[in-house]
Amino acid sequence: MFEFFVYLVTVAVTPGPNTISSMANAAEKGLKGVTFNLGMLIGIIFISSFSYLLISILSKYIPLLSKLLQILGVIYLVYLGIKMLKKSGNVKEKTGTFIEGMLMQIMNVKVMMLCVTAISEYILPLDISNQERWLRVFMIPLTCFVCGLVWAIAGSVLQRLYEKKRKMFNLFFSLTLFILAIINSFKIFI
Repeated sequence: MFEFFVYLVTVAVTPGPNTISSMANAAEKGLKGVTFNLGMLIGIIFISSFSYLLISILSKYIPLLSKLLQILGVIYLVYLGIKMLKKSGNVKEKTGTFIEGMLMQIMNVKVMMLCVTAISEYILPLDISNQERWLRVFMIPLTCFVCGLVWAIAGSVLQRLYEKKRKMFNLFFSLTLFILAIINSFKIFI
């Protein structure tokens, strides 16, 4: 159980598309941005549950599924980078909503890969009861939600600095996403 928890925290707290979006959203909206994180929680509950059911049934096809998800992940990172560059900074803009957080989490390939790895390495191989397996499955979204809140709190604390340097922050976040896309492209094809 300890190794499983260490894996979850390590992967969930590292920067990724949605953690960066969570921080930027909270920096822009303050604590009102928490609805975005609640949407992300619902999204990852769906993904982790669906992943567990799917992987339980189709476990022999995971290598093919993994490659497809990696390619979709690169496309997703580029999309988020472009979206961040186009962000106007208008607080009235409908960004960071519950639905957007949920959909972003459902589309987040990093979350899918986290779930695939956690389920195939730390849940399915163990000789534990079905209840214990589901408990571990629901530890995935809980851990990710807490780590997302950490990023949101950091964004909220940095809100005033973000307001002054919005374009610079958005450029930095976009470049970070583009760099992640490039790194992931190399992992796929090398």
